[in-house]
Amino acid sequence: MNTQSLILKTMLFLLCVVFVNTGYAAIFYVTELGDDGNNRGYKGSPYRTVEKAVSVAECGDEILVSPEININDIKLTESEDEKLNCLKIQYEQ
Repeated sequence: MNTQSLILKTMLFLLCVVFVNTGYAAIFYVTELGDDGNNRGYKGSPYRTVEKAVSVAECGDEILVSPEININDIKLTESEDEKLNCLKIQYEQ
């Protein structure tokens, strides 16, 4: 393989990595008036529980919780618990 070919392949690979990793984080909302069954977790259609939001969130996503929800009482599976390390969960202001 010649040098030009190697450089071109390396540049294409790096471009692919950059474009694949430039996604935007989702923001999920949780309120006591939300619904885990029918809602989508958006501001106008929030989830009722943090557990539901965590189950659909991906690393890098943010979960905004209304002040009346206690985020210290959430019950998660082991895999969801591990996911907490890469999620941002905070009270909505």
